[in-house]
Amino acid sequence: MNNYIQADQQLHRLCQIMAKANRSFVPEKEDDSHTNLGFNADKQQIESRWIKTASGKIRLILRLTDVCYVWQDEEEEAIQTISTAKKYVHDIEQQVAKTIQDVGLDVDAFKEPLHFEIPEYHFANQPVALLSRLALNEWIFWRTLANNACDYLLDKLDQEVEIRIWPHHFDTGIYTDLNENLGIGFGLAMKDDKVNAPYFYATCYLKNGEADYSKVPSLSFGKWMVGDWKGAVLSLNQMEFRNSEGSFNKVSSFIDESMKWYLEKE
Repeated sequence: MNNYIQADQQLHRLCQIMAKANRSFVPEKEDDSHTNLGFNADKQQIESRWIKTASGKIRLILRLTDVCYVWQDEEEEAIQTISTAKKYVHDIEQQVAKTIQDVGLDVDAFKEPLHFEIPEYHFANQPVALLSRLALNEWIFWRTLANNACDYLLDKLDQEVEIRIWPHHFDTGIYTDLNENLGIGFGLAMKDDKVNAPYFYATCYLKNGEADYSKVPSLSFGKWMVGDWKGAVLSLNQMEFRNSEGSFNKVSSFIDESMKWYLEKE
């Protein structure tokens, strides 16, 4: 799990550059979702949103096979490729900004600080370290599982919403309003103070009042949390890396049991 956490934190830091590109050049949305990223498991890359320029759309991806940034055109051809290993983030950002300037976008807007802060990781002021193949493979494994789990839940709910990575907290997740009273949130979060490991979460949002968690059902996998944040969590420590079928079965059981209770709130 340490390999995954290491990759999670390093990629979280690197993805802030992509969030800046979205923030600066994608039409703003009230919920900040214009800054969201996506993980393409088939291509093993993290993707920004498409950005309009005078000569066509471009986007910034982080290619996980070699942890390089790539500016792509609409044909997904590379305009510029930027390695990250052993470089300072500021220097990487300067290289990313070159394409922004070349296509006639406002490079000063891109250089503005983000409107949120991420944790001050111990390596924050160091050059980008090389990530091992094992760490990257483990990250790809768990985030692919997260995409598949989100798809499973959306199919169960008969909903169509984006599966996105929110750059602030770096969770792969979904949110959907099922009706005028009930909203559902689900995803895979980074290790934090709530759970001492990365974890899946499931929660509900009632427009009228709060859900009463005093009589929640037992879960076959995971547990309920009823502190400042209320919902169900399933630590990745309860699942097995490389066992995709077994891990999916556990997270789908977690979804089924938590959602059964939430859907009673409709």
